[in-house]
Amino acid sequence: MKICPKCGAENKENSKFCIKCGTSLDQSSVSYTREEAKKVQVQQKQSDSGKNPKKKSSRWLIVILIVIILVLLFIIGCALGKSPNSSSSSSSTKKTPVKQSSVLTQQQKQAAQSKQQNNTNNQNNLSVKGLTPQQTATAIAYYEQKNGVQSGLAWDSLQGNAQRTVTLNNDDSENIPNKGAGVSYSFDTQSGGGCEYVLTDNGQSVTFYVLSADLTDPDSGVQVQSSDSPSLQTIVNYINQQNAVQTVRNVAQGVKIVDNRKQKLDTKNLTKQQLKDWAIQTFKNTYSDSANDDLSAEYLGLDSDSDAEVIVHDHDNSDMDTTYRVNSDGALQEQDGSDWTTVSTSFNE
Repeated sequence: MKICPKCGAENKENSKFCIKCGTSLDQSSVSYTREEAKKVQVQQKQSDSGKNPKKKSSRWLIVILIVIILVLLFIIGCALGKSPNSSSSSSSTKKTPVKQSSVLTQQQKQAAQSKQQNNTNNQNNLSVKGLTPQQTATAIAYYEQKNGVQSGLAWDSLQGNAQRTVTLNNDDSENIPNKGAGVSYSFDTQSGGGCEYVLTDNGQSVTFYVLSADLTDPDSGVQVQSSDSPSLQTIVNYINQQNAVQTVRNVAQGVKIVDNRKQKLDTKNLTKQQLKDWAIQTFKNTYSDSANDDLSAEYLGLDSDSDAEVIVHDHDNSDMDTTYRVNSDGALQEQDGSDWTTVSTSFNE
């Protein structure tokens, strides 16, 4: 038989290639008996085992390194609390907040319901920014009847069956010390007296006045301040606290706002024709006996003070001819000798 020179495998005498490793078995291959072949194989194995000692040692080195790495990973895992025991402990710890979460959820539901209720109440309450003119007048009347010196007139007028009217006028009354924004809001009362209010501080504060109904008083008709000057916010807060919101809203629905304010022109910049018309109308109001006389007006130009002058001619009585001027304040003044007297402050009067 032939012994493979590479792997030492036994092959038949006539084999050309090794049946184990495929090495060519040329004529140089040595033939052995069975006993000699066994000795050759033993020698071959011993030779192979001594050829690559480095490969075996490197394999062991890799195994050792893997073991060391696994040990280090285990130690690091324990330190970070990721060991099996720590994981079970962590999972048990996570179960506890689940129960707490259910408790918190119930509390959150109650808080949400409470917040929703508060929001509903806030929506039902009055707010200064949300007041309509009708609600503003009604709220002021409601507050005044509870806190005024002479109270109830305005509120009674708004609750009565008569037309619920609040009239806006130019605030020209000399009896009202606080002119507000130049606008007064008057309640149409059913009694002999009357009442009105003005808004100040850019509409944020209220001053309420009651008209005297004492006919024996020589100054009858003089308006007196009835209450302090509360802010609209104070009035709104009072109504919300009194749970009177719906009452105020219901009454306000029937309130009518009538604007009777006169259109005010810039009297400093009247045209010549407007100035002549204003002078003639003032002449008629002042001298009613000559109201039907033949009148005309002549524009005289600017005087030394740059005030525009006009003269009204009474063609039936020249002695009644009167000179007027518009001063720097926009008021119409009548000449009386060397003096000037203010006779009108509004072009539409």
